[in-house]
Amino acid sequence: AAALTGHRLEDLALGDGAAGQGRLEWRGNAYLYTAQRSARTGWTIWLLTPAALISSETNRTGLLVLALGAVAMLLLSAIIYVVTKRITRPLRLMASTMARVEHGDLTVRVPHSTAPHELGRLSRVFNTMLDSIERLITQVYEARLRAKDAQLLALQSQINPHFLFNTLNSVRALS
Repeated sequence: AAALTGHRLEDLALGDGAAGQGRLEWRGNAYLYTAQRSARTGWTIWLLTPAALISSETNRTGLLVLALGAVAMLLLSAIIYVVTKRITRPLRLMASTMARVEHGDLTVRVPHSTAPHELGRLSRVFNTMLDSIERLITQVYEARLRAKDAQLLALQSQINPHFLFNTLNSVRALS
């Protein structure tokens, strides 16, 4: 851009207005302008800025904002993925453990989590519940065994006097 300071520009005029701003075509180029007429000298001071320069700066700024937005979205997506993975992995592990328990495998346990949040508490309570179920099953099994032993002893105690009575009767009959 050529500096035209101090030159008289006959082909550039605002008309009757003393000041103004806007967009104009001058010598085949588009410009954004600001003009101010001095009351003291009667001169009009023009500031012409090529519109292409402004729009290229605007385009560059727009591309920069778009690129920063894309990088921010990618970064945010990565953070969300990592956080979601950290939350869903223990939930999936617990769900698969519960499915195994549902199919009758009471020996499985959810790995202990020392985390103070709900999942840590839930895993500890779930494991405690499985321990209690196993203990109760063992107690019921042992109680059934003791009941069977008691039935056998009762039958033996009934058989022994009957056997003794039959033996004495057989000895008496032989004598």
